Amino acid sequence: MTILLIIKRFDFGGAECHVTELANQLAEQGHKVILLGGTGRQTNKLSKKVVYKRVLLRDYLIPYNLFQLISIIKKFNVDVIHAHQRLPILISSVAGYLTNKKVIATVHGRTKYDLKHYLSRKIPEKIIFVNKKILEISEKRYKLGYKSVYIPNGIKINDVMCEPEPYRLCYVSKINKAHLSFLKLMILKVMPAIIQKYPEIEFVIFGDGKNKNKLYDYVRQANLPAKNLHIDGYTSSTINAAKNASLIMGVGRVAIEAASVGAPVLSVNGKRLTGIVNTKKYEKIKNTNFICSDAPPPNEQSLVELIEEFFSKKEIWEAEAKEISEYIKKDFALEKIIQETSSLYKEVIHEG
Repeated sequence: MTILLIIKRFDFGGAECHVTELANQLAEQGHKVILLGGTGRQTNKLSKKVVYKRVLLRDYLIPYNLFQLISIIKKFNVDVIHAHQRLPILISSVAGYLTNKKVIATVHGRTKYDLKHYLSRKIPEKIIFVNKKILEISEKRYKLGYKSVYIPNGIKINDVMCEPEPYRLCYVSKINKAHLSFLKLMILKVMPAIIQKYPEIEFVIFGDGKNKNKLYDYVRQANLPAKNLHIDGYTSSTINAAKNASLIMGVGRVAIEAASVGAPVLSVNGKRLTGIVNTKKYEKIKNTNFICSDAPPPNEQSLVELIEEFFSKKEIWEAEAKEISEYIKKDFALEKIIQETSSLYKEVIHEG
């Protein structure tokens, strides 16, 4: 097959990492893979077998972007177009319609944003959701029916296992508005309280983004010792952070990658505090991007209590984490996800 992948942002994030690994694995399997995307650090991780084309996708450039995409579709005789993020999905839908090519869209975030335009819901043959709860809500709201497919983001499974350093908390994320509220809470409220009981504790933030200056403002405001709080910047892999962490904090791909190496995970973001992941909780949240949709938002008291509970029963949580890592290898192995995605490509092409 000749597969065209298209994504707007291509620096760092769950969708970006997924598209990179999808492109590389499909190319390794012998498919012709063309990837259109913006500039960013993901380009350094692409296989040389992937044909990468830089495109600047903007709403005001839609006519020009449409012309670019149609030209590439014709030049490479593309069989199927797989679009990620709002604008690529819209442009791909129109280009696919005009060239009589099959389109598949993946919703990584909110449906009301990624599939905002009617054509983005109408034209694609299939719409992949990485979160089963979002799929169920979207089916009810938009009546997508047979188009909806659940395929989670896969991860590479390796032999690395977590070797935790004592009292080391890690958070891996984009430093944007969505994550800033949680980080502010951790830096200004939670860490000062936790340090009183665990003076040697450290909170390490791995990330980069447009709100990084505000994050440094919070660090200065907290005035905590450098040994207790520091920012390590961008990391190309969550596993780099997770392999020495006592506890990884996050959701989505970060949580899944951390859990795959046996790192204990506290499922939390600015809106939801699901709690420390154990085997029972795993079954509830594995299909919903490691988030419990009815969980309450985090606050100082709940976070302090959970962190203290974790360290008081650290050996128990670490044993649970090692068991969960085996579940991850079965449910989220990249090879399994690639096979499901490839089968979907073949299905829509065959139907044509």
